[in-house]
Amino acid sequence: MVEIYTIIKKKGLFVMLDEPFTHIMPLYTELICRWIQQEKATKGFIISDHLYQSVIPICDKFYLLKNGKTHLCQHQQELITHGYLSQ
Repeated sequence: MVEIYTIIKKKGLFVMLDEPFTHIMPLYTELICRWIQQEKATKGFIISDHLYQSVIPICDKFYLLKNGKTHLCQHQQELITHGYLSQ
């Protein structure tokens, strides 16, 4: 948590987070989301995580990477359309 907090709060134009919600308790996931919400007015975030349920609510845009291509998704339903989730 200290590492994630330090990365989110550091000065810079962008923050890259790879799997920040993996192996994190739900209570801490909520805290990380609050930190991101507080900082996203002053910097951009690029977040890669399979735990899409935690990422989508804090995103302005979300993309699915599939077969080397990125797909801009407007709705979570598109994760099914692109074959990332089953129906």
